[in-house]
Order: sequence, then structure tokens, then C-alpha cells
Amino acid sequence: MKKIIVQLLTCLIPFKHLRRYCRNTMLAEKPTNKNIYKEIKLLNYKLDLLMNHYIDIKSARPATGILKANQEQRFEALKKVTKILDDNNIDYWLDWGTLIGAVRHGGWIPWDNDIDISVQKKDWENVKNVVGGGYINDEIHKLVDVSTINNELKDSIYSLINVNQHIHLLDIYAMVEYPTTNTLTYEFQLRNKKTCNIIKKSTIFPLSSAKFEGVTFKIPGNYDKYLNILYGDYNIFPSSTKDDAESERRIRIKDI
Repeated sequence: MKKIIVQLLTCLIPFKHLRRYCRNTMLAEKPTNKNIYKEIKLLNYKLDLLMNHYIDIKSARPATGILKANQEQRFEALKKVTKILDDNNIDYWLDWGTLIGAVRHGGWIPWDNDIDISVQKKDWENVKNVVGGGYINDEIHKLVDVSTINNELKDSIYSLINVNQHIHLLDIYAMVEYPTTNTLTYEFQLRNKKTCNIIKKSTIFPLSSAKFEGVTFKIPGNYDKYLNILYGDYNIFPSSTKDDAESERRIRIKDI
């Protein structure tokens, strides 16, 4: 029985698409009954338990096809941007899902396709200057302030965009000094007045390193503590009882 379950859950359908398939087979149209939503939530919860019991998330199969191609394009952007930062002595570190991918999979999370890095706010102007001048020297790529969508986020997140292909390549987050001594937090969280992830500088610095798809990048010194602050247990499948882990803000690339 266990073998059958593992074969089912590790088939070519990525796990979050499997969940969507389960939901879609239950519903021919958008439900209006709240009880149906409860049933779907319960189904997803049971699926979470099943997957985390029978499957080691570290053994998830790498991406293929279009997703793999998208990952490779974003990986090239990561290598170029971090080289520019290194050449200019600007500290950065892999963050969010990119950091999880590095320490858990040695590269991409199989179902992920975006890149996140962070820098200190004190380096923000330098980042804009050197990345904007060193990488964005053509009409194809642009470094876009997400305040183009939400003015409250001005100067807190920059996104690297391929304008011709309408592709979002990577995000750069600014981390600022929190009122508490020797701590940092994401500026966009302060701006949005959301719950802030408060992280001691000693958790980040001195920076360490990890391989991501065979290339060495900087990561927080105590990455385990860092990721536990952000996610809790990051070695299990993300919960499907919550909305898909999409970014809270999206760059409308076609409008740029």
C-alpha cells in the first residue's frame, strides 16, 4: 500500500497541481456552499498529512519542461546580479524560497520558479546604482521599483524584469534596522504594517555560503534559525490549507 501511495504522489504531476486536480474533480463550477469549502480544506489537510508521512521532501523530483527552462533563465540572472554585488563589495544573501532551495535541495525547489535575495538598507542606493548600471545597460532588462504598483512599498523591493519577454527574473529585498537593537526586518513588512519577521544580525552575520545548482552563493550564517523564523519547519511540504504561496504583490510586467 505504501508503495502505491508513494508512486501516486511522486508521479509526474507536481504536488500542488495534484491538489488542484483533486479540487477540480470535486467541483464542476465555483462552489457557493461554505460546507464545500470546508470539505476541500479537510481534503487538503489530509493530503498534507499523507505526503509528509510518506515522502521525504528532499527527494522530490527536479522540474522539467517549461518550468525547468524558466528556472534556468532566472538562475542566469541570479549569477549575474550576485557577481555584480560581489565585485562591488555589497553583502547579499539568498532569501525566502531560494534559501530553502539552496540548503534543502542544493538548488531549485522543484516547483519554484522565482529568485529572492536580500541586502541591507544601508547598501540600497549602491545596489540600485551598480545593478542598474552593471546589468541593466540595454532596453531589454529593467530594475523596477515595486512602488509602481504600491506606493507604500517604495524603495523596499526591486524586481529585475525582462521587458521583451515579460518575464520577472528576481526580487531584491531591503532589510532595515528594527527599533530593537541589532535586529533587521523586511522594509516592505514595516511599510505594509504587517507582522514583521524580526531577525538578529547575529543570525545573518557573518554570512556563510551554500551551493545552488552547483554555484556558491552567500546565505545567512545561521540559516536554520533564519528559516525557522520565516517558515517554522521548512523541511515539510507547504500547507495547502493556506492559499498558494504566491507573492502578495505582482509586477504587471506588460504595463512596464
